Amino acid sequence: MFFDDLNHPDETKAVSPLKHDYEGRFSRKGKKVEPKVKDSTWLDSILIVIFGICLFATDFILFAGSGNIEVFYRSLLPIPEVLFCILFFALIISGIVALLHRKAQLKYIFAAFMAFAFTYILFTQFSQMQQNITIGTVRIQTHYILGLILAAVVYAVYAQDKPIYKGLLTIASVILLANVYVSYMRQSEPQEFLESYNTQKLSVDTNKRFIYFLLPNLVSYPYLNGMNIPEAQHTKQIMQGFYQKNNFKLYPQAYAPEQEYLNNMILSFNPVSGKKCNEHILNTRILSEYWRFNNLRTEYIYLKNNQLYDVFKRNKFQISAYKSRDFDMCHAEHKYNVNRCIEKINQPTNIYSMTLSTFAKTKILLVEWLSSLHLFSDMTSIYRTLDSVINADKVPMVGINYNNLYVVNSIKTFDILLDDIKKDSGRQAYFVFADIPSNMYIYDEYCRLKPQEEWLDMANLPWIKNDYTLERQKAYLQQTLCLYGKLEEFIDNLRKHNLWEDTIMVVQGTSGVNDFRNKKYPEFIDNFMANRLVNMAIHDKYMQKYEVDMGFCPTNNILIQYLFQPNKTCRPAKLEIHNSVYTTLRKKLKYLTGNIEADYIADFDNWYNKWQQENNLSEEQSIEIEHLDIDADIEEDFGLTDIAEENKRNIME
Repeated sequence: MFFDDLNHPDETKAVSPLKHDYEGRFSRKGKKVEPKVKDSTWLDSILIVIFGICLFATDFILFAGSGNIEVFYRSLLPIPEVLFCILFFALIISGIVALLHRKAQLKYIFAAFMAFAFTYILFTQFSQMQQNITIGTVRIQTHYILGLILAAVVYAVYAQDKPIYKGLLTIASVILLANVYVSYMRQSEPQEFLESYNTQKLSVDTNKRFIYFLLPNLVSYPYLNGMNIPEAQHTKQIMQGFYQKNNFKLYPQAYAPEQEYLNNMILSFNPVSGKKCNEHILNTRILSEYWRFNNLRTEYIYLKNNQLYDVFKRNKFQISAYKSRDFDMCHAEHKYNVNRCIEKINQPTNIYSMTLSTFAKTKILLVEWLSSLHLFSDMTSIYRTLDSVINADKVPMVGINYNNLYVVNSIKTFDILLDDIKKDSGRQAYFVFADIPSNMYIYDEYCRLKPQEEWLDMANLPWIKNDYTLERQKAYLQQTLCLYGKLEEFIDNLRKHNLWEDTIMVVQGTSGVNDFRNKKYPEFIDNFMANRLVNMAIHDKYMQKYEVDMGFCPTNNILIQYLFQPNKTCRPAKLEIHNSVYTTLRKKLKYLTGNIEADYIADFDNWYNKWQQENNLSEEQSIEIEHLDIDADIEEDFGLTDIAEENKRNIME
């Protein structure tokens, strides 16, 4: 009976129907089967936040440490300026992930975007490669491809349901940050200048030195005389007093061969080649320069040849080069062409030397980081938005180009040079590119750093519409006065160590200032006055007194004339302009140089005494200047064998 009941169940009894879920799992119970789903939303959010923070912290530490900032100053934590920027990134990343917390796909896309951004930023800041991949007719930069590949991998890992892989990817970002963190903690205190190459000095008997200063945007006497503001007249008097006091020969009608300062530097180092600038430039980069994790202000001009160096080297001079930016003064054909190479560290800026608040330093560092990405070529809409809320013209963050901050510490180049001169012996030639007055005005006339809100660029950024020409002119003139104070201090120190009497010094501007505007003048004369007239002066032992050479010549021809034909007027270059235009230009220059013989030594002395007081310098000490023989066997190296014997000088004995 029992078995019958089993085989023939009572049809009156209710039987539970089968229940199943969407995955095919079933139950005979009368309840709906709920799938067992693990809620990984919080875990995903936390891992993505950690991943993003590690990537951006890694890059920012690399960026901050690439200049002369000691990221970890006697502490396990970064310095406040770096730490605040990292916390700023962390806050933004956390906020975005919080907004996307319940939107899984958008969250994973954001993680992929951060991976792409990290790759893009890393290549933009540190890589000097110019490689492209061609797909059909489209050329795509390599780092875009690599960024997209990494982004796809990150998206695939975070989008799948395997927490172990998500954790491993996040741990990889933590390990990357830890390695960078530890490596920068071990760094010694960074320097403001790097001595990248230094060979053993040769032993020679006589002490002769040649110093060649190349100074961007140092304009001429007639340019200053044509500026109708009192500050320009004061600057002109100080400049004249400096040259008069130190017995320079001034070339008030000197002009740059070309408008671009880099081209003029190329021609200065190859003054008689007759070739165009691009024929002296290499199209390839030094292998060690493909990735730069120090001094991000990169060089993009590499020379095939340097005629001036070669001539001095053949005559057994030691060559020292002091470079700042954009131009490699230490190599020819990618081989070291000097005995000493000193490189100024430019970006990010040395914030230690600034008497600014921590907040101001943080802002500078953050904006420099943003500028290094080269994302914003036009901030017009952003600027107008800011200007509708606040007076954006007065906000330094949007009013200046932070890529021009290489001017910071440029005046210390003279101190580094002086220290080297005091250590050196024998025949020495020093080629110095010092970024002053340059493109941004941050120093007053006594070389004191101005408050950040008073910093100005040479010209407005494209989105700044207000006219600040007058303010820029005054700021430029102040920084030019700072230069002449440093030059006088430099010469005073040479005198104190009995080094001035054996020194030849050339002071040369490499470019004009375009009248402190972005526009280009259509009229040749106005354009020439604004962009081509530069400062040029030379001192040597033959200068018994201040002299003026009214030759209308390019700077490279003046240098050749000085070295080989001192008793002749420099050879003027042919300007391809109409005779009437040429005549008008010369008349204007003659008018603007009419009072060049006026004596301003007393004015200079009074000003320099105040400059010394402001810089806590000792009282000026003078010694009698003796003259220096110039010996030019080098005429043969330049092919100038037809020069009359009585007109020759030697650049050494």
